[in-house]
Amino acid sequence: MDIPLARPYISHRVTELVQKAISGSQLSMGPFLNGFEEKFGQTVQAQYAVGLSSGTAALHLAMRLLNIGAEDEVITSPYSFIASSNCILFEGATPVFVDIEEETMGLDPSKVEQAITPRTKAIIAVHLYGKSCQIGELRSICDRHDLFLIEDCCEALGAKHQGQDVGSYGELACYGFYPNKHITTGEGGMLTTNREEFATKARSLRNQGRSQNTEVLEFEEL
Repeated sequence: MDIPLARPYISHRVTELVQKAISGSQLSMGPFLNGFEEKFGQTVQAQYAVGLSSGTAALHLAMRLLNIGAEDEVITSPYSFIASSNCILFEGATPVFVDIEEETMGLDPSKVEQAITPRTKAIIAVHLYGKSCQIGELRSICDRHDLFLIEDCCEALGAKHQGQDVGSYGELACYGFYPNKHITTGEGGMLTTNREEFATKARSLRNQGRSQNTEVLEFEEL
């Protein structure tokens, strides 16, 4: 029996909006993207949301925004899609794998602290299968050791930890919209943050270093 990786539901309304988008004069970086970013940010309680080509691109851009490079180590989970470690390798840094805990299948906080060295610069916490990892404890570890926290939320859009949205604990959070995710745009990803300087630089880097000045529309206007 063939079991598909995903069988996304595409409603008639979605089809109408796609047709409206492709019939317009601007197929890239236009009002549909701006409306999606605005609505997405509101949904996950982030001040800024930056649309990208994939969840992998979001993770890679997070590394670049934090100036992670060849002399740095980044702690992450071995139990994840390869993008969670590839984004570290893309910048020449070293991924440090720490085992997961059984309950959440996320990083085990008690083992994370043991893996920190003077070269450690950040932790990438991965939320799997719609569940939150022990993100509150990982936030506390980062605060104690002056580390950045990046949340890989590609499989956990809408999940909460102690009543707080996943993605709201880290300096940066990454989401993916591949067809097997909670919502899909076919391809696509999103980077969220509450820091304006990160959002501004991310919007520039996603577009070859150029600035973007386009009208922001409410989602309902689309």
